[in-house]
Amino acid sequence: MNKELDQVNLSCGIDSNITGCRFSLYPMTDNFVDIILSSLEKTDISNVWTETDALSTVYRGKSEYVVDAVEALFINAYKEDIHMTIEGLLSKGCPGDSKGDVKMGIEGKSPNQELIKDIHFPALCKFSLYPMGNDNYMDEIYDIVDIAKDKGLNPKSIHYATRLEGDVQDIFNYFGEITKYLEVRISHYIIHFTISVNSPTVED
Repeated sequence: MNKELDQVNLSCGIDSNITGCRFSLYPMTDNFVDIILSSLEKTDISNVWTETDALSTVYRGKSEYVVDAVEALFINAYKEDIHMTIEGLLSKGCPGDSKGDVKMGIEGKSPNQELIKDIHFPALCKFSLYPMGNDNYMDEIYDIVDIAKDKGLNPKSIHYATRLEGDVQDIFNYFGEITKYLEVRISHYIIHFTISVNSPTVED
């Protein structure tokens, strides 16, 4: 085994409380750069560690603050007449993770909720849950889908994913709820998600 990788694995583990989200935001318009930069200016990311490269952006910290920051960035970038998507991966407990590059000693309310709570618009979402190292992984997936039913998000099974539809606030509240639900049940989980607004695709 590579010595450097082995040292990383020895210094961390699946008991980590760090939640991370790596994502990319796609406003489908010529002025996408202005929209993204404007959204960043409006979004409080003081409770998460963040880094952006040529491929994507990552937020790391406590789950409630990570979800809060991603939600605020998406909502702050919303325009009524522009198709926009966000593609992301939420993860907690990765055994190959590092304990660095994170903000964990922060307490209190999520900083963006008061500013975005009254902004509403319809959204579509697909997501896939991967409960790692769990023999009963299908039971965990069924439980997560049941939570979506209870929240009125009309979950539907599609190839390789579950589809949701509803208000953007309800969708992100759902992700906030299931991350808390999973982190006390699953040592390592991954959620891959896409959220879309104003899609030009006409569905039957």
